[in-house]
Amino acid sequence: MVAYGIYFSIIVLISITISARASNTSQALLWLIGLWLLSVFILPRAAAGISQLVAPAPSVEKFWADIAADRAEQPKVFSTDLEAFEASVLAQYNVKSREEL
Repeated sequence: MVAYGIYFSIIVLISITISARASNTSQALLWLIGLWLLSVFILPRAAAGISQLVAPAPSVEKFWADIAADRAEQPKVFSTDLEAFEASVLAQYNVKSREEL
């Protein structure tokens, strides 16, 4: 909520500054419309393009391949080797039963 107040205050401060420095109201309006167009349409597009150049997103195939690789590394708790998984966990924590965990 505080961030919205700060954002609103910055916008009001910029608007008042432009209005005060402009020689007439039409010039102030032109500057404010130009600033609005820049901040709403041009800057977000440019930021998205720059971020894609700096840190490109992986392709769909690579993303799902990475997901599949990560899932393959996880223990299969609900499969047939449940006893082996339980034994490895019990050995890891040096206990004899699940209740001792």
